[in-house]
Amino acid sequence: YGGDFSRTCRRKGIYFTVTAEPKMKKTPFSVRYMIQKKIEKIPDADTQKTLNKVLLGISSDLFEEGFLADSGIALSGLLSFLNMILRQVLYPKERKVTMIILTGLLGAVYRFPAAILIRFVSDVLSCLTEEREVICGITLIFVMLVMPSSCFTASFLMPALFRIISCSHRHQKVRRFLFSCILQSMLFSECVPVHILLFPFLNRISGLMWLLGFVSMITGMKTPAVFIMSLDRLMSAMTGISFSGNMLGAGLPFFLLLVYSRRNSEHFHLYTAFLFYLFLVTGLFHPFAEVTFINVGQGDSILVRMPLNRENILIDTGKPSAGRYVTSLLDAKGITRIGTLFITHSDSDHSGNKELIEDQYSVGETVTEHFACQQGKYIGFLDLNTIENEDENQSSLVICFCLNRLVFLMTGDADEVTERAVIRDYPGLRAHILKLSHHGSATSSCGKFLDTVCPDTAVISCGDERIYHHPSEEVVQRLLSRHIPYFLTREEGDITFLALGPLNFMVTASGKIAIIGS
Repeated sequence: YGGDFSRTCRRKGIYFTVTAEPKMKKTPFSVRYMIQKKIEKIPDADTQKTLNKVLLGISSDLFEEGFLADSGIALSGLLSFLNMILRQVLYPKERKVTMIILTGLLGAVYRFPAAILIRFVSDVLSCLTEEREVICGITLIFVMLVMPSSCFTASFLMPALFRIISCSHRHQKVRRFLFSCILQSMLFSECVPVHILLFPFLNRISGLMWLLGFVSMITGMKTPAVFIMSLDRLMSAMTGISFSGNMLGAGLPFFLLLVYSRRNSEHFHLYTAFLFYLFLVTGLFHPFAEVTFINVGQGDSILVRMPLNRENILIDTGKPSAGRYVTSLLDAKGITRIGTLFITHSDSDHSGNKELIEDQYSVGETVTEHFACQQGKYIGFLDLNTIENEDENQSSLVICFCLNRLVFLMTGDADEVTERAVIRDYPGLRAHILKLSHHGSATSSCGKFLDTVCPDTAVISCGDERIYHHPSEEVVQRLLSRHIPYFLTREEGDITFLALGPLNFMVTASGKIAIIGS
């Protein structure tokens, strides 16, 4: 069967569940497990969190904005720190053998993450040949074959990048800086130039922090852990200047064309680095207006973005558990300011990250009450609902706006009562893109409302079908009987409508592309 089994079953009214009998599995003994149990015995909670992060790589709220959380370089930093010390007391051959042994032991304890495996294999090969290109090629091919799942992680890409660049003979520092910035943008949706410029120093400091953490764990002393947190804050302050944005956007082809046009320039790498940061800061990597239905599971969050970040509007924020995903998407597009934040109603799956967004971004205005017209710098919004009662769903904001000749209608969690009131007040209401109310619940999207609005495309923001059973079979049948195509964020991921001059495109995270008529 090559189709979507879940969708086919839903259309036919078939619901299925999968159950499993829980069985206790004995945790195998390992050095890492022993370290974890040792840390759990430490009475101070802050010290536990610090050691978990430094020694085991387990994140905590203490390091959410810290250098360790951003780069995760403690293990490679430890080896660099030890290598720096051994350089002073051992001859080169003895030091090389010692480092191979230490790298192997560290890899065994931490189950050989990609960065450690790359270093270990490279060090072993360096004992057999001095050809950098041969060592680099064999090492990377070996790691890709052994750990294919790590090929798109920072743990593999960053050390691989450094080793490839070290094989060249010109502009090593400039190339390392440029390509590290590009990787940071693609992997973390931000660039921190000082991270890269001071990498050797910060790398060794992180190794010192690992040693301090180990001493704190063995002795039970709190002082080393406090010193670790102080070092982390210091390095975070040193690397505080960052540029939000991800270069994987519609403006990337234009960037590549400009770079290619200067390929023979004497200062090609400096020009490329300058152009990269120019595109990042000005939003040129995401140059077009768009409306993105963010995949926040069972909840709503819609980003309305004008070209070049001239104005950004967010409608709802999703549930608390989806907060990190919402902020990641905003950061990826280089968004630091939100002109207007609309909260359609107070249910947590719509307003759960309101405080988070207001804290992390400069929000011009937050709208939680009914309004007639809300005019931004480049786009206006209408609230079509006038019902105000104790029923949160009936009182939802029903927001309508037009972007590049496409009319969007966002219905929050409005039920059938609200829908009938809206079409009574606006009998000629039409919308090209309709966000179905209440995640496709049977209490909304009534036939009369769909017949009046007559959307070209419907978007349903919903979570796990086995838990929430959305969209309902009745609503799906109403859409199918009216030949209204619909897309689920659960299946498609983020759903984006892009305005490109006279045309409008729909692009989904799952890879679907369509031209939307107006």
